[in-house]
Amino acid sequence: AIAYNAVSKNLSSRPLRLLYAGKITQRKGISYLLEAIKGFPKSSVELHIIGNVHGDGKAFKKLAHLYEYQKGVTQSELFKLYSHYDALVFPSVLEGFGLVTVEAMGAGLPVITTPNTNAAELIADGVNGYVVPIRDSNAIAEAIHKLRSLTDPEFHQMRENARLSALQFTWDSYKERLNTFVQTLTR
Repeated sequence: AIAYNAVSKNLSSRPLRLLYAGKITQRKGISYLLEAIKGFPKSSVELHIIGNVHGDGKAFKKLAHLYEYQKGVTQSELFKLYSHYDALVFPSVLEGFGLVTVEAMGAGLPVITTPNTNAAELIADGVNGYVVPIRDSNAIAEAIHKLRSLTDPEFHQMRENARLSALQFTWDSYKERLNTFVQTLTR
């Protein structure tokens, strides 16, 4: 079992600590996440953003009161940081394969994401995270509220479910799926 205890286990006694990790661009849906966060007091939900701002970042910086910001970190540093958060929010509008979602789930973080990411294939809504429509701040806020409303045992089960779901994305499982796919092509 993984120790998730860089943050207090008891969600009811502290803010929900959300993480966004990745490039800070409109394509990643960051503006919708920031809009969703506006409705939560910091005593209830904290948003931490790790990544590099692309472009001038004026709109992003204008809403700096809504989040804590850290410039991009190395992969190994990010792995260490996952234990400080309760969930990853990755509301990408357009995404190829967002490795950050699988990594976060592997660290036991439920993921709030859109159908336009690879994580949507992994997420069983309400079991190991939530899938929300793209460009929908209200749906993101609702998913955050659902996560915040979980009892501690429900939340810990969701974390464990996220961790177990990420195991589908080992190199061995990828090799097995690829072999199966190639076999279907050669029949």
